[in-house]
Amino acid sequence: MVTPQLLEYIRQQLTAKVGKEDIKKVLVTQGWTEQDIQEAFATVAPTTIAPPVASPQQISASSATPTKTHWTLIAIALVGLVIIVGAVWVLKTHLFGLTGPGATSTPVGTATSTYNGIQYLLFQSGGTYGPSSTGSMQQPQLLPKAGNEKAIDKIVDAIGERGDHVKRQLGIMFGPYTFDMTDAQVRQSIDDAFAIAEEKDVAVGFHIDDSMFWAARKDLWSVKDNVEWSDWKGTIVPHRIIGWVANGANDFLAPPMCYNSPVIIAEVKRLTTEVMGPEIVKGVAHLKSINKEYLFAGVIAGWETHIQDEGGIYYGTYGYCALHNLGYSANNPPKDFDTALAGVVNDWIVLWTKGLYDAGIPREKVYTHIAYGGEQTYGQTASSHDFNKQNPHSTAFNDYSYPGFSIYGTGFYSGLYKLLDANGGGPWGIAEGTAVGLGNSFNASDTTSASPMEGYLAGAFNHGAIYVDVFGWGDQGSAFDKATTGTSSIAAYQKFLRGETLIEAPVSASSDTSPASKIKKVMADLPAWIQAHPDRKSEASALLEKLEGYIKADDLTNASKTADDILSLIGEK
Repeated sequence: MVTPQLLEYIRQQLTAKVGKEDIKKVLVTQGWTEQDIQEAFATVAPTTIAPPVASPQQISASSATPTKTHWTLIAIALVGLVIIVGAVWVLKTHLFGLTGPGATSTPVGTATSTYNGIQYLLFQSGGTYGPSSTGSMQQPQLLPKAGNEKAIDKIVDAIGERGDHVKRQLGIMFGPYTFDMTDAQVRQSIDDAFAIAEEKDVAVGFHIDDSMFWAARKDLWSVKDNVEWSDWKGTIVPHRIIGWVANGANDFLAPPMCYNSPVIIAEVKRLTTEVMGPEIVKGVAHLKSINKEYLFAGVIAGWETHIQDEGGIYYGTYGYCALHNLGYSANNPPKDFDTALAGVVNDWIVLWTKGLYDAGIPREKVYTHIAYGGEQTYGQTASSHDFNKQNPHSTAFNDYSYPGFSIYGTGFYSGLYKLLDANGGGPWGIAEGTAVGLGNSFNASDTTSASPMEGYLAGAFNHGAIYVDVFGWGDQGSAFDKATTGTSSIAAYQKFLRGETLIEAPVSASSDTSPASKIKKVMADLPAWIQAHPDRKSEASALLEKLEGYIKADDLTNASKTADDILSLIGEK
């Protein structure tokens, strides 16, 4: 059956001057029949090829995320389940990357850009120090230059291409740079990175963790006014909780930062304008003196910047310290709590990006980093335990940097393009991600022409991205490592660096049966079913509790089975 998405894909590829036979080969590998392909070409051929424009039908088909209305229905129909549903939303948005129709969806929108400079294919590999995944209060240990070189050599040798230094360039993203590190360690690591760039002819960039790891800075977090509160009385949130650190345990990390504390603000200004910024500017000046300025990829100012973590499940909503500093109180609360906190996050990001800009790093080399979750507006869920208290429309964009996002798989692209177009287009980048969705598996032996990585890179670089920072190299045994180091992925990197046209991911002819897709369908369709069947809400409640538990335990097998049970309950399986 010929679908609008299939027609749109063919139009996009023809516009990019991809040959008809090449397009057909890709579609065949995705399950499309010869009859469907011929019919689609016959439909497209008589028309004038133009840049794709999203139709209302396509927008609807590509956006299946829960809306504010859905969550309101859940709150009404499932009294007592708001926290559970909120937790599922938390985990599905951040851990599973569930927004959009799946990793083989056809992007819509244009994401136009006037940027004509170098596009960087980067790999998050150049280490600074390793923050403990157990959350232990360790002293940061600077990774030696030789150790970084060894890891980088594996990437460079495997790919074998570096780009032409004019339009396309291979590079390494060093990070994280954290509050834990001493000034001397920061400067040494930056100097090492530039030395490696020159020696190996690979670009380097620098990825800053804006607030997660600061356990070594007890001088800051032991002061009440520098950490977040869970109420207007000033109750301190004792630990920041991040799902991938110690499996979300609630007794490891330092407390969450109060972003607008005068002391914290002063420290960020010092780090950006006196430590990181000047050292980077010095390194760039040296590269320029030897005509290798192209080896500087830029700085990512932040790491999925937000306020509310999973800690809200244990400690309640927080952000009261920041709101207190803005003049709010129990007697004078903000009209909209989430909007006020989004403003706090926006100011925090501007603080970092402006500091780097003021230090002499040009705007086109400074990027934000937001955990993009799809077309929904952040803060629109009914649960106060929302993972992200930020709104990409306000926090990803500012006058001192260009936007960067976490993107796993291609299911997010259609919404992201529309977001970028709505904000004037312009350069952007992927600050974190790889070709596999966070809830899907990946076959490392895949060598077909329809490479998931090729489609992933095409969805970025063909639509105005300055850079893609690929995660997962070296995470042995994981789906991310397989997605990043697979045979077809290496071929995609080589193709990009040689300047060849990347083919975008087509719509799959088969249905998506991944755990991500199932859970997304549950969250989209269950509220209306419950409203129509109030006598069965206890049955739905029990299944939702099971689903939430399996997601928190990262048990995709049982989460998928439970999602099947829910879909069977509501007659959709």
